[in-house]
Amino acid sequence: MRIETGAPGYGPVVVGVPAGMNHIDIEMSTVAATIEGMLVTDEGTPATGEVLLNKVGGPAASRQVENGKFAFEIAARANDQYRLSVRSAMGRAEDRQLTIRHDNESVTGIRLVVRRLGRVSGLLAGLDTAEKASLLVVDGNGRLVQYPWSQLAGRYSVHGVPEGRFTLRARTTSDRMIAREFESDGRGETVVDLVFAGSSTLSGVVTSGGRPVPRIEVEATPRDLSSTSGLGTTTSSGGYVIDGLDDGEYVVRVRGRSFDVGLSGDTYYDVELGPLSISGTVEAEGPVLGALVTVTPMSAEGVSDADARVDSRGWFRIDGLDAGEYTVRVSHTGHQEVSRTVYLGSAIENFDVRLSPTEEK
Repeated sequence: MRIETGAPGYGPVVVGVPAGMNHIDIEMSTVAATIEGMLVTDEGTPATGEVLLNKVGGPAASRQVENGKFAFEIAARANDQYRLSVRSAMGRAEDRQLTIRHDNESVTGIRLVVRRLGRVSGLLAGLDTAEKASLLVVDGNGRLVQYPWSQLAGRYSVHGVPEGRFTLRARTTSDRMIAREFESDGRGETVVDLVFAGSSTLSGVVTSGGRPVPRIEVEATPRDLSSTSGLGTTTSSGGYVIDGLDDGEYVVRVRGRSFDVGLSGDTYYDVELGPLSISGTVEAEGPVLGALVTVTPMSAEGVSDADARVDSRGWFRIDGLDAGEYTVRVSHTGHQEVSRTVYLGSAIENFDVRLSPTEEK
């Protein structure tokens, strides 16, 4: 727990309170100086947001800025160091470091410049009464990027988006998902509507070797990226249900296996997974986090690839495979791809691969 105190003529103090402590003394210092300035856009106009003042090794304080002006009252001491930072939906600003040279020295005329960035906004509709949605932005390299966003009266707004091509993903508390690609010029507004309009249902039972497979995820992704995707989890009897989908062609993924399914109205689709698995490690100088392991059947017509990502321990596992001959490929950026042919007659538990760096040209 933290306690923040303040009083006229005294500087703010923030102290941490250890668990179980019921008495604490707080020493306050008289105010003799100010730190003040303006929060402006890169066009020179007043900006809005929050300015935070952090004293190195000491208390912190913040000010909400509506007209561009901010001011902090401090108990200034020589050699005290401060950092000013900004949170603004209008864009981003670099932190400013300050050092007080003399006791009771005020610092004025500071300009914190918010570099305006783009905004993406639009409708957020089609949610059930108790359903809520969260938004994620993925950049062109597939990396998740955090931007401040807000939602009000059926509309959303994501702030601070730089120039580039992105994918906006909305996921609801019912595990329905929509993905929309957009391009930002880094300064203006881009309109992207997110409407969950699907009314079809995909359901079925997942089995392996004739036995139900409980508590695993079943993901339905549309071929048409403008349609709704969904996620379900199997019950103790292996059954799954995914509501709110659109009609059309879907790829259903279970434990790294992919199956093509045509959805029209309420559709029933059972998934039969093979009883075998392949697992092992992928290393270079150490574990290769994120390496992709793909298993491709060499004969079985209509059977798709299966894949898995290597975890932080360097380990991977692919389940649901049938007996047969497979090509196993291991790839990762900056490393040479490895390809091997294996016959899977029983589970393979020590398929270990060592990757070599890509040769410089």
